[in-house]
Amino acid sequence: MYAGQDQPVQFPDSASNRLARWCFRRLRHLVQGGSIVLAAETEAMRQELTLFSGLPVALFPHPVQVQPLPEQAQQARPVTITCPGFARYEKGTDLLQQACRLVWAEPGLGNVQVVIQWPEPFALPDGRLVSPDPELLGDVRFELINDNLDQSAYSALLSRTDLIVLPYRRDSYHNRLSRVAIEAAIHAIPLLPMSGTWGDDLSTLAGGTAVIEHETPEAVAAALIVALKSLDELKRSAQAGRGRVAAFHSVATFKSLLVQDTGIDPARALVPNL
Repeated sequence: MYAGQDQPVQFPDSASNRLARWCFRRLRHLVQGGSIVLAAETEAMRQELTLFSGLPVALFPHPVQVQPLPEQAQQARPVTITCPGFARYEKGTDLLQQACRLVWAEPGLGNVQVVIQWPEPFALPDGRLVSPDPELLGDVRFELINDNLDQSAYSALLSRTDLIVLPYRRDSYHNRLSRVAIEAAIHAIPLLPMSGTWGDDLSTLAGGTAVIEHETPEAVAAALIVALKSLDELKRSAQAGRGRVAAFHSVATFKSLLVQDTGIDPARALVPNL
């Protein structure tokens, strides 16, 4: 159970947890002997599994292979912010929607467009359904995608994206990764993650300094404004870090850790020297 930012997770005394701990005890001699490697795909999950099982756990990459993005025509276009994937509460879509007006009210940012994929309403914890704001739908700076995106349409969206915003809520994403964020980083698209989530780890690997500090529309807007004002610097940093992301989140790195042909002990590996 998520207990809050910078707090250790809690493990309720449930039947499923007691059974899981019994299973890990049965595996102990195999893990300690190297016959079995326990692995997680985020550092927070690795720490949680280590604490829960009392056994060494490796950090393995989430392997991603991407295709080159289509070339964009050289013409004037707005600075485009996207939050890829379906709108959901845990992804903070409601926070981003409310932040739009605050960003657009900031002077000196120029033409800024926000793109959200939102095919159907989603529920808040109190049961209320959230849909796109009708006033925003009438604003040319707000683009709503109602459909599923095939690979071609998804690549086209990324090719015109200047900044990926990840206002993900911590209770869902403190230990959970986002494949679209990895893909964006490999394409050298700057990321704006929520602090205290896995997005922090990816942002450190990819390069870039802007983060969202709090789960509020005001904090999302403030972080977006900072990122937009330093967008050229963030793009240079993302370009410099794309190779690190591609190298770690690769099939080759996964296989190297799995078969230990690099000499790295996968039961103790964190991030390989890239």
